Amino acid sequence: MTVSKPIPCSLYDIQGLQSWLDEMAREGLFLHHLSHFNDQAYFETGEPRPVRYRLDPGGKGRWKDKEREEAYAQMGWRFVTRMRRGFYIFSCDDPETPELYNDPQSLSVALEKQVDRETRSIVCLTLGLTLFLSALFYWARRNILQHLLLWDDPAYLASFILSFSLILVSLLAMALQLWARHRLIKALAQGFPPKAKRRWNRPRFLSCYIFFFLLCRLPSLFLPDFRGEVRPLSGAELSHPWPLVQTNGYVHTNRSWFAPVQEYVSSESSSDRWTGVRYINARSPELAKLLFELELEEAERVLNNWSKWNNHFYTIYGSPRLNPQSWPGVDRLETAQYTQRGQDAWTFAALRGRDVLVVNCSGFPSWEECLPLFFDVLDQSEEGSVI
Repeated sequence: MTVSKPIPCSLYDIQGLQSWLDEMAREGLFLHHLSHFNDQAYFETGEPRPVRYRLDPGGKGRWKDKEREEAYAQMGWRFVTRMRRGFYIFSCDDPETPELYNDPQSLSVALEKQVDRETRSIVCLTLGLTLFLSALFYWARRNILQHLLLWDDPAYLASFILSFSLILVSLLAMALQLWARHRLIKALAQGFPPKAKRRWNRPRFLSCYIFFFLLCRLPSLFLPDFRGEVRPLSGAELSHPWPLVQTNGYVHTNRSWFAPVQEYVSSESSSDRWTGVRYINARSPELAKLLFELELEEAERVLNNWSKWNNHFYTIYGSPRLNPQSWPGVDRLETAQYTQRGQDAWTFAALRGRDVLVVNCSGFPSWEECLPLFFDVLDQSEEGSVI
């Protein structure tokens, strides 16, 4: 009959694991194999008897390992199984059989070769993860910055930071384990035999990964996503009475410490005219410049998607590229002209002081005629005006 038990000590605790396996044999449980996924030891039951279990650092290749097994078998040691951490486990029933390593120094030499290989592996893994995290951070930098400044999806931001941190913690944990192994090698080289450490209910290997996965998903359960919260435009309170905006549409608002006023208004009239207004009031002109760059990228992405979509409402024809323009009293202005739903349409993105304004219009006069209307509203209106 097979019996499984959780391993009560670290897989790096050589003496502790050996002592525990010896105790299990005296209770009639003889090691069969160790699970690589849940850190469980599986035993075959039998008549209790004293058995010695010893851990031997693994070799480099299959042929050398085979030669080692044959040599140990001639000494009276039987191969049992191999551990995930690179150790082989041998057992012996004869108390008179010599130990695999008669002194700590010889074990130190054998262990040092294995730790050197582990060190190279961890260094390569660290470099690989560093490159991966750098590429991931570069690819997601815009989303991270946008969610941080606008605070429209705190769950995404928290999950990303948490996942990033857990990877760094895992690397740190591996480094600390490796450092402990080097300390063990140093102690063995000085003639000190390995000592068993305190046993503890160590969490299972697979359980740790499940816990980390659930931990990364936790923010999505408790932190809101403000991006999808929209309301009917009719009767909505807006920061300004925007021109070209009809009552038939919807509005989305949000706020953050960096941008106290954020709103997006979309409206359509019966005459097939459509208007979209994105307005952000930043806490400082420097933040407004940063937000303008983000909104400019978003506007270019939207226009590029519209030029590719096969949708009667959104598809545009012509050049969707935003081009820089000059306008008195405006810090930055970029515009694009195209055709949408068979009518002349345009987009402008403007930065003035702490205000960021992106407007899409279809079926209205040119942006040169409409742009002053929006700046007149910004100059004359107060926050909290009702449309």
